[in-house]
Amino acid sequence: MLHPSRLLLTAALPALLFVSCATDSATRADADAGPEAKAEREASEAADLEHAIHIAELDLEKARVETEGAVSAAATRLEVARLEAQEVELSAEAFAAEREVKLDEARLALDRSAGRAKDAELELAELEAMYADEEFAEKTKELVITRGRREMEFAQRALELAQRRLERLQNVELPEKARAIETKRIEAAAAVESAERAMRVAELSRALGLAKAEKALEDARKKKADGADA
Repeated sequence: MLHPSRLLLTAALPALLFVSCATDSATRADADAGPEAKAEREASEAADLEHAIHIAELDLEKARVETEGAVSAAATRLEVARLEAQEVELSAEAFAAEREVKLDEARLALDRSAGRAKDAELELAELEAMYADEEFAEKTKELVITRGRREMEFAQRALELAQRRLERLQNVELPEKARAIETKRIEAAAAVESAERAMRVAELSRALGLAKAEKALEDARKKKADGADA
């Protein structure tokens, strides 16, 4: 079995022979055509090399502009995502403080309603005791007692309403707002993570694009230099 290096040499031999033959053919063609044809061909090759270098330079500049723009846009999106996440956190902190205030206000309203209901009940009992004697006119007695009972009824209804408001606040409104804020926090965190990934991709794309463009320009310049040395 042939050694791998011999196999490679055997595989490359036809290509090397072709290049050698092509070079010899070009040399013989130059010799046959004379110095003017040779000079014209060299000038054409030099112009092609200059054009290739110019194109490589433009490609490099294009890659710089495009990748810088992509990185800048990604950085802006990341900054916006982080600011929005900070706003959500501030909203969560504000809600935590607001929640306690709202609950305290609702409890205070309930306590006030309970106090008014108790006062109305006591006042009605006092009026009924006071007007129990027959010496008061019946109409006056009925008017005063009816008014007292109405005030007590209103106080009881206000107490029940305050109780329902407190329960709704504790069991519905505040939990709903808490869930909404938590959803926003999750979404904001996901947006920041996505923006960070996009930023990393943009940076890698810039590095890769510039590396390719710089290598192409380097190859074009090297090809020109090799031609000048030949």
